[in-house]
Order: sequence, then structure tokens, then C-alpha cells
Amino acid sequence: MTVDLTPRAALALRMTGLLLRPRPTRRADGVSDVVEWLGAMQAQDLASGLWSLGVRLPALSEADVRAALERREALRTWPMRGTVASSITRVTGRVAATGTLPVEVLMKSPPASIA
Repeated sequence: MTVDLTPRAALALRMTGLLLRPRPTRRADGVSDVVEWLGAMQAQDLASGLWSLGVRLPALSEADVRAALERREALRTWPMRGTVASSITRVTGRVAATGTLPVEVLMKSPPASIA
């Protein structure tokens, strides 16, 4: 099946999928909503990770986003170089499945600091 999209329509779909434009059904309410929707986010640099969350959550302040991370609504971890993830077992399982590190090694390693 062929789908014809104008460049404008394709961009609108991409921005909606990235939560950079309101979704027709609802908008993400918190950090966990954003990370759950995306599956994981690159956050090797904490400042850019905070910005990426903040731009998708305009009602929250930086302090609100930091507080959500402190409450572990999302985890900043090391298997994928500083990725923020909603489910650490899902991420570590996928990384381990690629042969990067055994799950046992990942789960025994200390968590990365988010500060």
C-alpha cells in the first residue's frame, strides 16, 4: 500500500510522534509519560536530557523535571551511554540481547547518578 504525504504532513506526523507537538488524544503530563512514549531518550549530557524533557513538558519547571528524576519516574543509566529509560529491565535486556554485556553484570553494577 502506498501512502502519499506532503512534506508538511510528514513533518507534522514526525513532530507529533516525538511529542514536540500536541497529540490529538492527550499531551504527556510528566517525565514518565514522555519516556514511556519514546521508550528511551539520549541523555548522556544531563543538561540536554533535562532540556529534551522540558521542551516536551512546557507546564513543568526544570526543578519539577529534576524532582521527577530524583523520584525515579525515569532512570538515567549507562547501558546506552546516558539514556533516560522508563524500564531499566527492558533496556538492559535489549542491550544484553545484543551481546554487549550480560544482564547479570548490568544489574549488579551501581546505578549512575542523575545529579
